[in-house]
Amino acid sequence: MTRARRWEDVLEVAAQHMDGFDEVNVATALHRLGKLARPRRAGRTVRSDPVFARLLGHVRRRAPAMSERQLSNILWGLAALGWGERDDDDARVVEDVLGALRGKVGECGQQELANVVWALATMGWRDAGAMRAVAREVARRDMRGFAPQAMSNLAWGFATLDVRDDELFGVLAAEVAERARVFEPQAVSNTMWAFSALGYRDARALRALTDQVLRRAADFRSQELSHVLLTAARLDLARADLLECLCAEFAARAARGETDEQTTANALWSLATLRHYDKGALDAFVELTVERAQGVKVLELVEVLWALAKLAHHPGQRALAEICAGLSARAADMDEQQWSKVMWALAVLQGTALPLFGDLAARLAASPAARERYGDLSTEAKSQLFQAIITARLEARSQGARGGPQLPLDLLRNLWRDWREYVCHVSLSAFHLDVSLALARLGVPHVNERTVEDGLKYIDVAIEQGDVRLAVEVDGPSHFTRNTAQPLGSTLLSRRVTRACGWHVLSIPHYEWPKDDPHAQAELLATRLAAAGVAVRNGTHTPAPAQSPPGAPRGSLAEALTAAGATLTPEEAGAASSMGIGQLADALQPYWGADISSEQMLVLCKRALGDVAAGTAARAEGGDGAAQGPARAPVASAEAEEEARRGEEAERREQLRAMPIRSLRPLLRDRGLPVSGLKNVLVERMLAYEREREGVEAVGGAAVRGAGDGRELTRGS
Repeated sequence: MTRARRWEDVLEVAAQHMDGFDEVNVATALHRLGKLARPRRAGRTVRSDPVFARLLGHVRRRAPAMSERQLSNILWGLAALGWGERDDDDARVVEDVLGALRGKVGECGQQELANVVWALATMGWRDAGAMRAVAREVARRDMRGFAPQAMSNLAWGFATLDVRDDELFGVLAAEVAERARVFEPQAVSNTMWAFSALGYRDARALRALTDQVLRRAADFRSQELSHVLLTAARLDLARADLLECLCAEFAARAARGETDEQTTANALWSLATLRHYDKGALDAFVELTVERAQGVKVLELVEVLWALAKLAHHPGQRALAEICAGLSARAADMDEQQWSKVMWALAVLQGTALPLFGDLAARLAASPAARERYGDLSTEAKSQLFQAIITARLEARSQGARGGPQLPLDLLRNLWRDWREYVCHVSLSAFHLDVSLALARLGVPHVNERTVEDGLKYIDVAIEQGDVRLAVEVDGPSHFTRNTAQPLGSTLLSRRVTRACGWHVLSIPHYEWPKDDPHAQAELLATRLAAAGVAVRNGTHTPAPAQSPPGAPRGSLAEALTAAGATLTPEEAGAASSMGIGQLADALQPYWGADISSEQMLVLCKRALGDVAAGTAARAEGGDGAAQGPARAPVASAEAEEEARRGEEAERREQLRAMPIRSLRPLLRDRGLPVSGLKNVLVERMLAYEREREGVEAVGGAAVRGAGDGRELTRGS
């Protein structure tokens, strides 16, 4: 049998001599069949042969007497033959082999251990006990005895079965970091894929593996390169030289037609997820997709279209029409998740007037079953669907057309509800707070997180002066491609919707913002605002004195900051000790009642402290007596005091009523108050709480969920 070159020959020898087979012969026969029965359809033929069934009978009877090598070879042969349908006979054979192997794991060689893991993963056979035993055995051994392919198979097998063992992977990663230079392309690709599939990060190992990719990129198959790129996307490895190398390889191979449809879709998804823009690679992928559009699977076409939209790369009208035609022909094969992705992508690519968009909207409207499955959609899919529908309707209206896509009222209501819930969980970023504080120093009235069109759109910072309606969008890194700083499709879609709502858009990108220079911030904003027709009241960054708004805390600024947990420098403490908190009101006015946390308010106080101190000194030199803010009228009587209290409460009531309900609810939740009911109920509940806790700061907000890079209206990934 060892000299046989065809699987038919192995079966013939087995049929003639089966009665005399011992354990070695049985294991050799199954191992040779697995090696020779290629492609997979040959494996199906072998498995249906009566001689094969007789071999399995021998395995079940003789397994306890077999060696660890024979058992691992049998598992490997079964996996190579496509075993794993998991009917009763399948289960009994594999269980008998594993049962015999459990007591012999410690006797297995390195290759046998790797073969067992590879076989179980290939068959999809989940046996937690066997995997734990192998992991413990490998972790205690000297990894220098393992061949690179064996290490790769171990990593791949554990990842395929979704079994993460940090002790095992720690040992593997350390050895990979030392020996990656001798890994062949397949071993590099499989190891990286395994790390990413399990979310396992080891900087040294990943650096060594990516270095090997850079050295030997031309030797990798396209599918292997796509696994490398997929790893980079999953683990957010935005290594510029690696991505440039991969894009150059893919562009050349796609132009030669050497990448298949799945590789193309995976590569595009990865580039979009990494926010890496490479025009050459994208154009080559588009051309290849268009050539094969009618033969590409629906899932792959959807991913291609989504990735192009994410990177704001319009493929051209002809190519877009071809891709849409391929999707239209198989629209019935798409699920609701894919509908939402395609409709969002078409909205980004300005294709809401294309027949495919209307067809998908009509299918959604006409399918009760699809609407019933609406609740199963991911939050992202619901958001994308809502954005696509609203974009189509707003732009149709702005162009004088009627309506846009028509959906049933119940579906629109659900989309609206889920959209509001989606955006309610967004908090202001540190960058956003910086911009708003700089606007306040310039004396520009503005509103943070302004809703327009009855809440259809949220604007980062809204400024209204006369006929000018300006939406200042604070665009952090997540709004742009990493390597070219181009706006992403989601960012461009957000701006288009804002314009369709009747607002001009002013983008403040993170890469232009002078983070630690208030003077430069003021100059940048003043120049941009003037170009947009917005008047700036103060030409300096020094704030003007202001009256404390209702609800502002009383007492020394230094006392309040210290009580809140701030650590002040001696200079800060000296400047703050004689100042009332009311003097911060002008700088902090945009935030009273806003959806920001107490911790964020504390940061604002510290940032504004230097400005207030500078302003106090300047006014003191001028003798204007404004260092402590406007003097309060003395209280003449208890009646007058009560009247003043009622006046402050009335002002506070109006202030709370002016807040969007999405900002009001977190305020109550933070204080342990119920958040159900209409807005008026929530307002009175808040006022009652503040009356009971008079003197306590009433401007807290929801707990910080992390300092982001500025809210992004649309999330396309």
